[in-house]
Amino acid sequence: MVKCNNIKMQDISVVVQGAIDPINTLKCLKSIRKHLPDAEIILSTWKGSNVSNLDFDHLILNDDPGAFDMSPWEKNNVKRQIYSTLQGIKKSKRKYVLKIRSDMELLSPKFLNYFDKFNHYNDEWHFLDKKIIIPSMVSRDPRVWESPMCPSDWCSFGLKTDMLKLWDIKFPTKKDEEWFKLNPRPESVRKIYPALEARYNPEQFIWIGFVSKYKKNLHTHHMFDVNEKSIEETLFSFANNLIIISEKQFGIKFLKPYRKGSDRWHIITYNDFLRIYNQYANGKKFIFPIDWQRILLLKYCKKSIERLFQRAKNERKVAVFLETELSSYFPLLYFIFKPFVALLQMYEKKRPAELWWKVDDTKKPYFSLMIPTHGNLKYLKQVFDCLKIQTYKDFEVVISDDSPSLKIRQKIKEMLVDFHQATGQDIKYIFSHENLGQSKNTNQGLNHIRGKWVRILHSDDLISPILLQLEYNLIQENPFTIALFHNTVNFHNNIDYTVSNDNFIWQAHSADFIILNALHSHCPVPSSLLFQATLINEIGKFDPYYCRACDWEFWSRIVLFALVRNKQLVHIQDENVFYRLHENSNSNKKKTKLKNYKEYEKMSYSFVRKLFALPKLPLTQFEIDYFLSKSFVYRKLRLLKDYKELPFLWKIRYFFKFKKLLEKRG
Repeated sequence: MVKCNNIKMQDISVVVQGAIDPINTLKCLKSIRKHLPDAEIILSTWKGSNVSNLDFDHLILNDDPGAFDMSPWEKNNVKRQIYSTLQGIKKSKRKYVLKIRSDMELLSPKFLNYFDKFNHYNDEWHFLDKKIIIPSMVSRDPRVWESPMCPSDWCSFGLKTDMLKLWDIKFPTKKDEEWFKLNPRPESVRKIYPALEARYNPEQFIWIGFVSKYKKNLHTHHMFDVNEKSIEETLFSFANNLIIISEKQFGIKFLKPYRKGSDRWHIITYNDFLRIYNQYANGKKFIFPIDWQRILLLKYCKKSIERLFQRAKNERKVAVFLETELSSYFPLLYFIFKPFVALLQMYEKKRPAELWWKVDDTKKPYFSLMIPTHGNLKYLKQVFDCLKIQTYKDFEVVISDDSPSLKIRQKIKEMLVDFHQATGQDIKYIFSHENLGQSKNTNQGLNHIRGKWVRILHSDDLISPILLQLEYNLIQENPFTIALFHNTVNFHNNIDYTVSNDNFIWQAHSADFIILNALHSHCPVPSSLLFQATLINEIGKFDPYYCRACDWEFWSRIVLFALVRNKQLVHIQDENVFYRLHENSNSNKKKTKLKNYKEYEKMSYSFVRKLFALPKLPLTQFEIDYFLSKSFVYRKLRLLKDYKELPFLWKIRYFFKFKKLLEKRG
């Protein structure tokens, strides 16, 4: 009778879960039979799978519950994992269950040595009879990484009764599956994973589903919701219900390559788990001073921290980043560099975020003119000049500034104060840090608007003196519209924008008309677009993923919202919005010109996917194909135009990239 840690091999059921891989699943089953010879093997897979030549004791062929989109490019298979695992555990007749993926190999039963060795608990967070063993791979520490409630789901071992508690959970709801289609993306999501659609990753869905059976009102509201409460809940739930050990300690090997971009550095090592166990479960385990597992992971360190460092740099939080990384992983280095980190923190605090205003709190303005600026004082002065002579006065001016120079930012504030003193209009000024980029700078301004209608007026564009009055009148005539957009007049340096153009033609369009006749190859420039402020809560703000097509992608969401809610979009054919052409404009930046093709392609297909996600498809398949074909033609023409406008040396530099895109088929 073979025993390990007083656990008899014949008391173990092994649930091999997942799709059949003709090579890896065969290796998986052979390794289990070799190292757990008396264990019961249950293969839980899908109907129609080829299971010939596979060694197992029981076979479960499940109906496939399907997957849903984590993002437009990635599937979330958590329903498949929950269902196939649970059916396998229910089939088991033995006391213990090892759940393992069908693409993993068992190298030894070392994991049994750790079972029933961690018997201290915090009673408030102890939900199982005995703790479940999991590997440290993809088990995240929310104190250093960005995903709370995220333990590894690749394999686990425990009492059958406890494994049932873990895996007998509800599927994600439709609302959870499409969380960020229905809810605005918080800033943390936009920075880390701007295309995210599902609420959680698979590990989080499983763990939160389990913990929420015993603890209500958890504070992890989405995948990247790292906060003081979610960190605490993560560590308490891990320490009192799990035993986290390394892959070597577990005795397993992952047979597939790790997913590209997978972070293998910011995981909970065995030493980390011991610290968590001692702190959050009243444990008393000795912790060896050298974390050998972490040392073996050093080869992944550079790649893993690059993205976090870049984000910290953009947010002026490099000192916080260094303190977290060094104190967590390199305490000796942290001790040496602690004075430098403290000085850096003082330096980064020298330029705190600014938010100040002069507003009449007794009323809210009808229009908000939000001006994102990056420091071109000459053009910005002309914008203030055109706003001073507006015939309609019920508006506020919100400046969102990411200028790199302190001197320039001071000049912008002085100009804004002068404008307020001359007109009495409400004003706001926002600065968080320099060089945010177009989308983030726009978004920080949109966070502070108060008006019913919003215009994102770029700091190099101009509007005529009668524009706001004209728009106010049209809104009164069209109560079902959610946005108005104008033709634009291109100019270089000088234009007489004071000449009122009150001869215009306007027409209210349905969203499907816009989709089939314009959206595939035209977008109103931000300065020419006026939209209801409530739309920001409905569709979200600008997506930072887009460098060039952020305004187009935002417009596509407005059109989609109008389509779903049966709202109108008013097109005004006039000459009251003036679009400045100059070398430093976003559309003329050489380094990003060829990004147009890929961003417009992504925007088009993302829009169509959102159409298919609606409960009822509002367009026919022919109309959708027409939209995609027109989008493809526009991308090709725009690509040719952008390449033609590049200087000769840049044409040589980007020739092969241009050629590859040009040959790409739709």
